[in-house]
Amino acid sequence: MPSAPPRLSRPWRALLGLAVAAALLAAGEGVARLVLGPPPPCQLVMQATQCRLAVEGGQAWVACQPPIPHPRRLAVARRPGAARVVVLGASSMAEPRNRAVPEQLARALAGVEVLNLAVDGLQVANLAWLAGQIAPLDPDLALIYIGHNAYNATIFDGSVRATRLRWLPVYRALGHLWLHRAVEAWRETHLLDGPRRPGSRSIALSDDAALRVRARMDRRFRVELAEAVERSPAPVLLATLMRNPWVPPEGVLADDPARCQPVLDAVGPGTARDARALARLAEATRAACGEDNALLPWIAAHRARLAGDEATALERWRESLRRDALPLAAPPEADAIIREVAAEAGAPVVDLAAELGAFPPASWFTDAIHLSPEGAAAVAEAMAPAVREALADAAGAPPP
Repeated sequence: MPSAPPRLSRPWRALLGLAVAAALLAAGEGVARLVLGPPPPCQLVMQATQCRLAVEGGQAWVACQPPIPHPRRLAVARRPGAARVVVLGASSMAEPRNRAVPEQLARALAGVEVLNLAVDGLQVANLAWLAGQIAPLDPDLALIYIGHNAYNATIFDGSVRATRLRWLPVYRALGHLWLHRAVEAWRETHLLDGPRRPGSRSIALSDDAALRVRARMDRRFRVELAEAVERSPAPVLLATLMRNPWVPPEGVLADDPARCQPVLDAVGPGTARDARALARLAEATRAACGEDNALLPWIAAHRARLAGDEATALERWRESLRRDALPLAAPPEADAIIREVAAEAGAPVVDLAAELGAFPPASWFTDAIHLSPEGAAAVAEAMAPAVREALADAAGAPPP
């Protein structure tokens, strides 16, 4: 009677199973790439690795995947005798095109070149990655304005990701796999069950995910911002963030979102300036949305402002920012983190809220965080003295 073939030991069976699974996954990946082509870069990879400084033919620009339409092309060679400032940031510094803060800052600073490397949607981790690549531009100063995107990932992605630069090679590799893209697509679709409606000013929802992970967001922002300052080959000037207090919060928690949403949809552009409208809105909000939401302190802030109580107005406005369940604008703690990172690094900081006030004109904004040309000009004017002083400190000379 023939003897039975020898059985593999458990470790070998496990290794064989892994090899078969890897072969099947590789075969599936190959078929997907043959039929569909390469996968689009997943959101995580776009956030952390897909923007870099490209230098070619005497020009430099920020190259991203997917490509940025019409990227700004900047001269690598410095203008003789001019100081050079590189601005790193996201859409708040990139927009409006050709009239954003960096372009307005260049007009306000005679004898200073201002190069705008801001990119729409740039995350803080990617900014840190980019900050380490600006040496070919030979900057005298790097001006960093970033922070809103550290918190508003809950709007666009439905999750919070603790990106670390040491993992970027892994993320790049994963970005080439259809399997990873499919997993990311599932996460982006399912991890936030509140309704996301692009273009809606305020959204009623029952998911408080953004509030539950706020401490994690704070820690991640601190680590990544400090990394950006450390990686920059030039001295850094940090700036606190601008927010539009005239628009209501993006995410309003409610036990019954369907009942609450019509109240939010009725908020008009002039509501914050009308005491009677604010009183009616407060009553309707309590009845339809409940007490535990970001809209009530926003209403209280503007009622206090209309009554001339600026201290209470500022306190309640900050409370509204903290309670926003879909924070397009960063909470006030982000500014504290910016100041702390600057102090720890010995870097100067320009406090825009202190310079321009907590309730700047509505005409300075196009939405909750993005500036109009008028607002960009005001911010540039507020930044200009700090830039001059930082350049003078870097050169060891008195400010011009």
